[in-house]
Amino acid sequence: TLKIPELLLEWRSRSGLTAAFTAGGEVRRAVTAPEIDVGVRVTPTSLAKLGADIPSVRRASGTLQAELRVTGPITALRYAGSAELKDGELDVEGLPVPLDEIDVGITIGGGEVRLSRASAKLGSGTITATGRMPLRGLTLGTAQATVTARSVKLPVADGVNLTADADLDVSFRPSLGEEEGEARELPDVRGTISLTSFSYTRPIALSVDL
Repeated sequence: TLKIPELLLEWRSRSGLTAAFTAGGEVRRAVTAPEIDVGVRVTPTSLAKLGADIPSVRRASGTLQAELRVTGPITALRYAGSAELKDGELDVEGLPVPLDEIDVGITIGGGEVRLSRASAKLGSGTITATGRMPLRGLTLGTAQATVTARSVKLPVADGVNLTADADLDVSFRPSLGEEEGEARELPDVRGTISLTSFSYTRPIALSVDL
C-alpha cells in the first residue's frame, strides 16, 4: 500500500487570488491492480479578485468551498463530495444586468453529479435551477437541468425594457477528447418564455400632413 500523507497546498494567481486545499490518501496494490482512496478538500476561498484574472469579469465576489473523495480501481472509480458557492455576485461583460445573491450547492455521489440548488437575483427578478449528470468512472453522461426565471427585467436597448418569466428544460452531452474539426454539441433548450410586461420610452417622431 502506497500511503499519501496529507498535504497542504496553496495556489495563488497573479492578482492575488488564493485557494488553499489539502490532499491525501492511499493507493492499494499499486503495482498489480491499483485501487485508490484519495481525498481533496478546498478550504473556503474568496472570489473577490477573480475579475483581475479574467478581463470579461467586471466584478465578482462570494465564497467557494469543495471536497471530493475518489475510491476504487482505476477502471471503475467512484466519487463522493460536494461544492458550495455562497453570497456570490457576478458582473460579466455582455450581460445586461449582473447576477447577485448567488447560492449554489452541488453534491457528488451514487454515480452522478447533482445540482441540488442554484439561485440568483437577475435585475429585479430571480433565477433558480436544479439538475443532474451521470458520472461513471471517467465517463460523463448527459446533463439535464430545470431552469425557472421569474420577473426578470431586462434592458433590451436604450429606452426598451421587458419583463419575462421562463420555465426551461436544458440538456447537454459533454464531449471530452473530441477530434479536431468535430463540431461541438450545443445545449438543447426547451420550454416556455412568457413576456409579462414591455415598455418603450424612446421619442417617437410623427409627421402629419393636413
